[in-house]
Amino acid sequence: MLRHLFRDSVIYAIPSAVSSGMAFFLFPLYAHHFIPYEYGILEILTFSGTFIILIGALQMYQAVGRFATGEPNLALRRAYASTGLYFTLAWYCTLGLSVTLFASRIAQILLGKPGLGDLVRIAIMWTVVQGILTFAQAQLRWEFRAVAYAIASVLNALFTALPAVIFVFYLHLGIRGALWGQLTGSAVALAYVAVVARRYFGHEFFTGRLREMLTYSAPLVLSNVGVFLNLYADRLLIQHLKSVSEVGVYGVGSRIATIVTLLLVGFQSAATPLFLAKRKDLATPPAIARFLRFFMLIALSAVTALSLFATPLVRLVAASAYQRASTVVPFLVVSALFSGMYFFAPGLMFAKKTTLMAIITVLAGLLNGILCLLFIPPFGIMGAAVGTCLTSIAWLVVLMLASQRYYQVPHRWRSLVLASIVVFLYIGFCLVLLPNRLGEALSLPTLGLRIVLTLGGVGLAGCLLGETVSVKTALTRLRPITTFLSQNQATTTKSDN
Repeated sequence: MLRHLFRDSVIYAIPSAVSSGMAFFLFPLYAHHFIPYEYGILEILTFSGTFIILIGALQMYQAVGRFATGEPNLALRRAYASTGLYFTLAWYCTLGLSVTLFASRIAQILLGKPGLGDLVRIAIMWTVVQGILTFAQAQLRWEFRAVAYAIASVLNALFTALPAVIFVFYLHLGIRGALWGQLTGSAVALAYVAVVARRYFGHEFFTGRLREMLTYSAPLVLSNVGVFLNLYADRLLIQHLKSVSEVGVYGVGSRIATIVTLLLVGFQSAATPLFLAKRKDLATPPAIARFLRFFMLIALSAVTALSLFATPLVRLVAASAYQRASTVVPFLVVSALFSGMYFFAPGLMFAKKTTLMAIITVLAGLLNGILCLLFIPPFGIMGAAVGTCLTSIAWLVVLMLASQRYYQVPHRWRSLVLASIVVFLYIGFCLVLLPNRLGEALSLPTLGLRIVLTLGGVGLAGCLLGETVSVKTALTRLRPITTFLSQNQATTTKSDN
């Protein structure tokens, strides 16, 4: 099980790295090409589309994953998948038609100008295609098609970035070009997924199955509203209580901190379907516990590296005016890490307690807003980062405790908590000693010291977690990536037949 998990984690991490690379490539180009008002419009439209996808089709793809993954009856798996697909298509097509008809009025509300209705129409087309792609691509995860999932993600990233550059910088289409680029990437990826995943869908639609899945997935919409608040309450309150410039500085720190999501996304994508499929196996809880200890070693190492190298990283990717962003990176890295570790608390998902999950997440979103309201006025962006960090930690702790009530996993809590606290204190001590001035950000002696201190943090985490031998053993068992790909494809083909 763990070998399968590590293999698929590597495969899922590759497209995430490509997508993040494309995002880093486009961001400075857009920021230099568009005036602030134009870039603001693009952000609002993309932001709105992302929110729609978060609540879109009542999270039907998660319900299909819960009921179809691990189901030995192929006909029943296809019934769930087909019913979910037709519901998703109907939901997004109805939404797209409605927004298109009222595009001018929506543009007035969102952008302040009714004459920008054409931008709203392009944006909603991208939202519809991306929403359907989210459902169809998730089916590849539920069927353990990690390679196909990765290819779709890479196609989406490449065919978003390259056409966007042509549309914006050569055809001079402005914001429309950027939106057309997003739509092109999603459309190409959807076409690919439609071909490789067609065998998992039939022509059936069962109202009984739909009711069963909606009972599970509908509360997840409320949960995603909480996720939305967790992700964006800090930025909204910084803009309201401070200034747009402070949002920009904070955004640079947040962008660097999200590098840790490259670690998370591979494990998230691989773990969820595997845990679902093996949830009744008595060997699964101990395997999850071992996996968490191994993951925490990697995660704490990544937190140490990003925190200690925040100053030179900001110096490399942003202008000197953004140097203060390095102060919020350690807190935002921890926040991104803990908010993404929900897959280690699968009990509520296994027990179908999605309402409880939604309540916990919404309360966390409200807590984030309250802490930011309290901390931002006196401490600025640092207060927002601290509030968001504390919220993410509290959310994961509560979620883990609730999960243990329904699905016991024998975690070594003492070593996990002790390792986290000691490493965080170690990072804080190192940051006090290390210079954070602009002139010394890239000096060779300081960079060497940062490397030594990072290695010290990694060793400290390994000793406290007691995973030194396990890590060495796990690494020796890892096959080359090409072997991973061929084995995964062979396993998938055999199961499909």
